[in-house]
Amino acid sequence: MISRIRKIDPFLLIITPVLLFLIFWNLGNQYLWHDEVQTAVLSESVLEYGYPRALIGNFLVVTDETYGIGNSYVAQPWLQNYLCALSFLAFGESNISARVLFALFGLFSFYLIYALGYRLFQNKLIARLSVVIAATCVPFLLHLRQSRYYSLTIFFTLLILIVYFRFREKRRYSSLLFIMSSFLLFQANYGCFIPVLGSLFIHFFFIEKNRSLFKKFTTLYIWIFCLTLPWAFIYKIWEQGGGFTFQALFHNAKFYLSKINAYFFPYRVLIVILAGIFIFRRKLKFSLKDRDKRSLVFLSFVIILNWIFLWFADADMVRYLIHVVALFFIIEAFLLVKVLNWNKVIGVILILALCLTNLLNTSLFYVILKPVATPMLKVRDWASDKGIMSQEVGEKIGKELGKISKKAEIKSYFFSFLYEITHDYDGPIEGVVKYLKHNAKPDDTIKTGIFNRNHLFFYTDLNIDSDFTKEDYPEWIFVRSYWTSDAFYETAYFKKIKEKYEKIDLNYPDIRWENRPGDMSFHYFKTAPLEKKITLYRRKG
Repeated sequence: MISRIRKIDPFLLIITPVLLFLIFWNLGNQYLWHDEVQTAVLSESVLEYGYPRALIGNFLVVTDETYGIGNSYVAQPWLQNYLCALSFLAFGESNISARVLFALFGLFSFYLIYALGYRLFQNKLIARLSVVIAATCVPFLLHLRQSRYYSLTIFFTLLILIVYFRFREKRRYSSLLFIMSSFLLFQANYGCFIPVLGSLFIHFFFIEKNRSLFKKFTTLYIWIFCLTLPWAFIYKIWEQGGGFTFQALFHNAKFYLSKINAYFFPYRVLIVILAGIFIFRRKLKFSLKDRDKRSLVFLSFVIILNWIFLWFADADMVRYLIHVVALFFIIEAFLLVKVLNWNKVIGVILILALCLTNLLNTSLFYVILKPVATPMLKVRDWASDKGIMSQEVGEKIGKELGKISKKAEIKSYFFSFLYEITHDYDGPIEGVVKYLKHNAKPDDTIKTGIFNRNHLFFYTDLNIDSDFTKEDYPEWIFVRSYWTSDAFYETAYFKKIKEKYEKIDLNYPDIRWENRPGDMSFHYFKTAPLEKKITLYRRKG
């Protein structure tokens, strides 16, 4: 045991307090956003019924309208609900307890990133740098702090990849670990399980080609198939997803490429760098060991097959890619170490730019083009005055040049993230819940839209009514323009509500989500401006 402790890289001991801060600090400050609170409410039903039941008493949890035996919720696997329920059982119900075990899996994922990076390249600097890149990737960090399956899929994907290599090395218990981690990934999210297991299967039989293990590896997949098949029927997998269209396919392919470049792997800049390395490879003395080539092929193969699988997804969201983004970090670390070995100054500059800014990911080419934008605008104005260019063409050129100036802005998501986790954040649901707890009676009824009901059920003791087809007048009414059709505000029913109720404007911003992770265009690093306040209606008298 002592010898094992001595073998631990001191870097991991140094980085652990940093990771604890980034993942756990101020974890409970923000109220659960829409998807998180669904996890929390279903976890309450686990504690009451023993399984995620969509119907809790007379309250129907807002779900994707996919239900199984006993009104069970089957639109997603159940591991996240049982994990959250375990946390509630141990620590009580709160924002922190809803997230803490998921965050713990997120913490452990960093050690797996290190382990996989080192196993692939046998280089501690690559393993260390992989962790550093991951620890400064804000979309990655945000997903680890959610009461959702995201950190589970990251953890079990990395574990499966590590165990895959242990299996090839014929290590003890590797077969059992492979089956168990695969089953748990399925229970976390089978949408990740399918491409991960599929990519390993294809890699083993068509790239690795270790014939001595063919039979044993096939047996593993048979066991996994037998274990997951009953659950596939329970979750009604065939009912999930939407219809396939070529338009959606091309949209998804482009969408995920753009998000990969924007947040995880600046492939556009790297293509230019790699082209330069290839041209000057003799002068730079750039070479790859056989191990490095095999490892890069393996990582690229898993990434590409997961990306192709997402072409056929029913939605385009960063969360569906999050389970493999750590593989990008390892590839980036490998390339940056190569640069460091060639020129330490350039290597350090690239590392800082990658970890602390969006320069390499999105703004570099626009920064280069920005000085050209002003002269081009002058040329456009001259051409318009001379009648050489039409007004329509001139407006289009002006619009595109305006985009260059906007996209040339250099941002630091990491420093914005540090601000977020060290300051208070106020969201719309927080404002409503706090007001109701101080002013509503326990037996009061509140009428609200379906996208607010889970929050109010979880955070308050009020009776929840979401049936707006009935013109009744409970003690409270809570409607939001984001989730209510414009036509409702023109109805006679709403006019009566305005007559019978006192309108209460709260000093909390009315934004679509409490604070959604993923794409940075949906995420707030600080409380949104009070451009529009959240509103409650309290019955008079």
